[in-house]
Amino acid sequence: MPYGFGWFLGDDRGYRVTEHGGSSGTDLLRLPDKRLTVIVLTNLGVPVFVREVRGADAEAVARAVVGLYDPALLAPQMLTPKLDPNPALTRQLFGALREMANGTESPLVVPALLAWIHDHESADSLHRFAGLLQGARFEFLGHDVPHHALRYFGADIAGIYYYRMVTDRGTFVRTFWLTHDQKIANTFQTRE
Repeated sequence: MPYGFGWFLGDDRGYRVTEHGGSSGTDLLRLPDKRLTVIVLTNLGVPVFVREVRGADAEAVARAVVGLYDPALLAPQMLTPKLDPNPALTRQLFGALREMANGTESPLVVPALLAWIHDHESADSLHRFAGLLQGARFEFLGHDVPHHALRYFGADIAGIYYYRMVTDRGTFVRTFWLTHDQKIANTFQTRE
């Protein structure tokens, strides 16, 4: 996610987002296209060096408030699985993910993303990710069309797809940003 002048810049459900949080349990989330700002202040944060204790998840609280304001902005992890409108695309996306995890260059992934993975991911982390994908079950959560010009790794984004990924190591939400020709320009996973 791009960062500058103290702000993370990104997108949420296809809308521009400006955001920053703090280790004390704070988050400021702004959706300028919706003229909406949510500020969460707690004193339940945990210092970064304390890894086994979890404090308040101010970012999740901010996104939940945004979803209360406008259900179309509900965070992907709060969506209910629905009938997959394109099971063939789902198989292709997760097949490409498996190929990337196994070190194979998938033709369904934009070259700049493949280069980034090659430069930033170790063979060990890819091996662990490949293990996570084995036996995983995927549930379609939804699809958004960006409401502004959106680019990842030099590619224009035409659609954002959300899936719940149920594994023996936990449940995750996997997001795919796809180009007009349905190539993966970016993908990201968060724990549910």
